[in-house]
Amino acid sequence: MGALEPQYKYTPEQGATFSREQAQTNFEELYGPLRRGMMSVEREDGAVTTVQSYELVIEPARGERQIVSDFGIRAALAGYRQALGPVVLPNTGYLEGRLDRPVTTVYFFLETPTPGGMGAPSATPAENRDAGVAL
Repeated sequence: MGALEPQYKYTPEQGATFSREQAQTNFEELYGPLRRGMMSVEREDGAVTTVQSYELVIEPARGERQIVSDFGIRAALAGYRQALGPVVLPNTGYLEGRLDRPVTTVYFFLETPTPGGMGAPSATPAENRDAGVAL
């Protein structure tokens, strides 16, 4: 089991100037291979949403915690929404079989961006009430 070492296509500073579509394409190119599962579900309003899981394997002792932060920031810039909080599993194995280099596995569960909405946050119940939306 090896730690994740992504080849970044742009820095966070440059990424902030990309369009949402460019950020989404870049996110999929960088993190698509880390996708571990996908399920679609119909919401109460009839819309279908897809939730994907991603698995990041990091070596915290080597300072790779930034990879987790970078993943979250890039996902947000690309329009993904968190469907469930991250699940962190410490000491899930060792880097290249070395017992002195434990790795941690982090799972993210993200709702894919929707065309048009591009993952914009859902309205709160109070916002829906104020807008006259029936709940």
